[in-house]
Amino acid sequence: MKGSAIHVSSYEDPLIRLASAIVEQASQDYLEAMTYLYETPKGRRRGACVIDKIELEEFFRGDWYGMLSNIDGEMMIARLRESAKETAIGEINESRKHRMKRFTE
Repeated sequence: MKGSAIHVSSYEDPLIRLASAIVEQASQDYLEAMTYLYETPKGRRRGACVIDKIELEEFFRGDWYGMLSNIDGEMMIARLRESAKETAIGEINESRKHRMKRFTE
């Protein structure tokens, strides 16, 4: 996602830090794919984003995710989707404002 960074937990245990980093990276990747799909549903990267979406949803619903995190996978997907929608709506609105500004100048 544009301008975002991974924030790995401050736990000292390297395995917990690794688990957090894996989940956070998957979350960022899902947000990026979903934001793109909401923002530009017919864009050039659509196929790759759909594949990312499917694979990451399988990850969030899978056993490995359950071992890495105590957050329910379905809840994670729902929250990430909502965040992606909000981001896409904001970016679409900003783009519209910019285009309208060019016409009014």
